[in-house]
Amino acid sequence: MHFSIEPFVPARAGERDLRGYYNVTNAIFKEADPHAPQNTFETVVEVLRATDPPSVRRRFWIARGDGGDVIGLIIAQLPSEENAQAVVASVRVLPAVRGRGVGSGLLRAMVDDTALIAGRSRLVGFDVVGGSAGDRWAAGLGFERTQERVLQVLHVAELDSARWNIPVSAGFFLEAWSGAAPERLVAQYALARSAIADAPTGDSSLREPQWTAQRVREHEAFEREAGRDLWVVAAVEDASSRIVGMTEMSGYPEQATVTSQRDTAVLAEFRGNGLGRAIKAAMMRTLSTARPHLERVLTTTASDNKYMIAVNHDLGYVTARRMVTIEGAISEVRSRLGADDS
Repeated sequence: MHFSIEPFVPARAGERDLRGYYNVTNAIFKEADPHAPQNTFETVVEVLRATDPPSVRRRFWIARGDGGDVIGLIIAQLPSEENAQAVVASVRVLPAVRGRGVGSGLLRAMVDDTALIAGRSRLVGFDVVGGSAGDRWAAGLGFERTQERVLQVLHVAELDSARWNIPVSAGFFLEAWSGAAPERLVAQYALARSAIADAPTGDSSLREPQWTAQRVREHEAFEREAGRDLWVVAAVEDASSRIVGMTEMSGYPEQATVTSQRDTAVLAEFRGNGLGRAIKAAMMRTLSTARPHLERVLTTTASDNKYMIAVNHDLGYVTARRMVTIEGAISEVRSRLGADDS
């Protein structure tokens, strides 16, 4: 089949191309989770046109079929600071046109942009279903698996909410907020959140960010601009009044039935006190009020993070599927893609 590849600039894109981006994105998400509520067109465009995430630049390319419709796309994320060696790529191709070189054409366009990838050596892909056609395609291009993760799902209606009545250990109390962290707590919160760097990362070259108060504020601002709600529960030590653990959830207002459980972290010297379980349980109590129509909570965890997987199971999560993170050397991937044969 004939197709063409071109850069895609969301701020300048017309209605037809934005609809095409939306259709491809929703097709991929529906394939991964047929029961998940679909984002609205307006929400997808809002996120697409939002300011780039903190410490990350985004670039896009689209593939057009014979009639000019969008049939595939690639998103390149270019981190700065800790991960300046990497390009994080997400290739999305409509199921009906896979196996015809569209994904390879999109990836080739990205790696051939020498100005874009200058100084970077690694290509990273997240949430690839192990053993899938995409996994095999990537392996043929020189990508290797660097980490396995599990997707876990909590089905609210199937659980007795009493299982979330878990008190925090003696010597600690809980703080909770939505949106922005209170100014008096933001520096402590950043320090506690940085403890996520201790979580297993397998053989990944990526490193977790070192959180600062400024990074927290940038993260909160991006979430607001993208139209997402944030909720945070923190564990605070009585004796010092400092935050020693945290957990964060996010969700779109128009998707009242689903939220995403994000980072949960506890400072190393306070582990073993059941704080991770207590703050995640408190988060579920918070969400029961904030989102009375909530049906599902989604989270991903490193498959070798046995402690957090066990905590999630205690709270009612079930493991839905296993996914892998893949990485490849940009030079090797470019070599295997070869000359443009589309």
